[in-house]
Amino acid sequence: MKRTTNCKNPPKIVAIIGEGITEWHYFNDLKHTEKYSFQIKPELPKHSDVEAIVCKALELRAKGYDKILCLFDLDRIISDNTEKIKYVKYKKKYHNSKGKGNIFFYETMPCIEYWFILHFEQYSTRTYPNYESLKAILFKHLNNYEKSEKYLKRIKLYQTLIKQGNLSLAIDNAAKLLIEKQTNDNELFPYSEIHLLLNELKK
Repeated sequence: MKRTTNCKNPPKIVAIIGEGITEWHYFNDLKHTEKYSFQIKPELPKHSDVEAIVCKALELRAKGYDKILCLFDLDRIISDNTEKIKYVKYKKKYHNSKGKGNIFFYETMPCIEYWFILHFEQYSTRTYPNYESLKAILFKHLNNYEKSEKYLKRIKLYQTLIKQGNLSLAIDNAAKLLIEKQTNDNELFPYSEIHLLLNELKK
């Protein structure tokens, strides 16, 4: 009798590319907490512009990555017309591109810290033009929050948010905001697509 082998599909090679250290620490903590195997690029995070993120995504696609998930804070992009033009062009060209190495763009307006707030606050469409405008609300829930390597490493962002906050509330808030955004042309309308990225990781 011919011996059969137990064949399994090889795991997907997934990378997340963020703009700075906050994104890196959030997803690094998520990775270890949920025991995921994705990679976070670059290994040494730094504040990157749109072109740098897209170039890194294309580099990883050329190396055979199955999915490259790119995070963008829109407050910085919409405040710089050159960056805004580049972003619109690159998103149209590369977002959800077909074939091996799909590249996905995920946005938060104004910044990733807005996603953190959604874990605590009830549904609201109050606008925040930048990080500075939401700090007071963020500090209510994450006392002494700061964008520093020392703080972000110590606090374990993902674990703190799911223990002190409510991930289901954040997902529900984000989903409602995304629906309402479809009929709202205000450039400052607040929303986050990080819940969509989390769903992609679960796949």
